[in-house]
Amino acid sequence: MRPTGELSYWPWLYPQWRPRRLGYHTPALEALRALGQRRLRPELHAVPPAGAGAVGAYAALEARLALRPVSYVVALAGTSSQGAGFEVQIRQGQRLLCSRRIRAGNLTGGSGASPEGASSPLFLLPKPLAVIEPGLLTVQIVNLAAADNTVQLVLFVAAPEQ
Repeated sequence: MRPTGELSYWPWLYPQWRPRRLGYHTPALEALRALGQRRLRPELHAVPPAGAGAVGAYAALEARLALRPVSYVVALAGTSSQGAGFEVQIRQGQRLLCSRRIRAGNLTGGSGASPEGASSPLFLLPKPLAVIEPGLLTVQIVNLAAADNTVQLVLFVAAPEQ
């Protein structure tokens, strides 16, 4: 199921976003509401895009996402088949989402995401990440397990209407 409706309805489309359930702080939800007043629509972008992909022991997977400029990354979700999990870093040119790679469980709110929609808590960014020209993001996933790990990261994006 792809997200539908206006961006401001995302917290109700995905029950994981309901603030009373998970205690998301008010500034993050207010930032989402402010974005909802612009002409933006929700999109999901998965890495890897064709479903969860296997990453070798201690290996890295790097993918590039082409988003429309003036989009915003507003939330993340992820899944890992190994308890050790993975670390993730998102880069736009020289700009980093985080000062260093972050363990997926801390950055995504847990496990169980898919391109069809999140089934686990989402990590709602305290301040949406603005995507600027040329709109390219580099996503690096590093397996922390000593065995193959089936992983996926899903970016929840607010994109301008066409």
